[in-house]
Amino acid sequence: MTSQIRTSLTWLLVAFLFMNTTQWLLFLVFIWFLNSLPETKNWFDLLYLGITILGLYWSLHGGTIVDRFPRRKLLMIAVSLYSLVLVIGTIIAFVSNSALSYVFVGLFVPLTILATIFYPSIYALGQSMVSPQWYAKLNIWIEISGQIAAMSSGLISTVLFEKFATPEKVLGVASLLFIGSVIVMLVALWKFITETYIPPKQSTASVFDRLRDAFTFLKKRPFLFIFGITSYMIFLVTLLDSFYVMPAFVDRVLNAQGQVYTFSEGLFGAGAVTVALLLWKFGTGNIPVRILILLFTVGISYVILGLMPTVALLLILRFFFGFANGGARVMRLTYLFHRVPNHLIGRVLGFFDAFNVFLRILIISFFAITGLSESPETAHLPVIFNGTILIISGIILLLALLFLQRKSD
Repeated sequence: MTSQIRTSLTWLLVAFLFMNTTQWLLFLVFIWFLNSLPETKNWFDLLYLGITILGLYWSLHGGTIVDRFPRRKLLMIAVSLYSLVLVIGTIIAFVSNSALSYVFVGLFVPLTILATIFYPSIYALGQSMVSPQWYAKLNIWIEISGQIAAMSSGLISTVLFEKFATPEKVLGVASLLFIGSVIVMLVALWKFITETYIPPKQSTASVFDRLRDAFTFLKKRPFLFIFGITSYMIFLVTLLDSFYVMPAFVDRVLNAQGQVYTFSEGLFGAGAVTVALLLWKFGTGNIPVRILILLFTVGISYVILGLMPTVALLLILRFFFGFANGGARVMRLTYLFHRVPNHLIGRVLGFFDAFNVFLRILIISFFAITGLSESPETAHLPVIFNGTILIISGIILLLALLFLQRKSD
């Protein structure tokens, strides 16, 4: 690896750390207040369902956009546009307190869209910079940076909730931190990060044609297809937890305050940092088998938490869940990077992401129809449900390991 590439990667990771910290900070602020404000708490499940459905549309386009345009310019445009939206929304929140819930909804939706562009662009940009023997290290670096960001955002948001009583003040401070991180990222992308980008030959193809390319590629590799789907289930449950299940679980089952929720998210990040450091030391090993073990152990842990809900157990298991999610993401991406060419990686990741969002829509619709998260007597059931999803995914991956892995992937 040349010194120029090292410099570029260093600045990419620094910028990613700052941006990811403040993105997660905003997510935590929006999620908690939307789930607790009187105007939104009773229909938050429907709101999150609508945002997830919108996320499906953007997931279908996100991967193809990442493959179609230079990733560096795409990142610069995306973070700049959201900064403008955030500034306008924050000003409205301070001017009109009655519009606060609408501001949170209006800022949460484009933040979700930004995430569908931001993360695939970072991974694709990093993959384009290094040779295959550096893929595992690259993913570990990104994971460490990302989970330090998640841990930091949990701790920062805990302090914000304690120091600033009103939602608009919390939003104002979080917005200032976000704008600062955007400046760091824009300087890094513009001055330090170089990118050799060669657009695909069929760059003008429609989104469905490009996703069809991804499906055709995966159809010829059945084990890779099943591995991609099942290894993504830990991430699916993580998103359901952080944005939907855990706020209601903490509020209605544990009867705890927002600081417990945000601190548990900080522990989640600490667990992910820990596993990333272990993978750095000991390597990724037999990735499908390790993913299989994580699916079963995390699934069983969720069931235990749902059956025996306590704050202490929640905090302990959130650290373990972060450990599992971080390890699964590093290993999944490393496995895919070695088997998917760079000109297809955006749309293949987009395909898996779209499938993941589709499943989340079905699950959230089920929760919304049944109202499980709304009542203190039933708000623990979604946690058990998530554990069951992981156990079933583990069984599917086990069958694929037994009967499909020998085929070419």
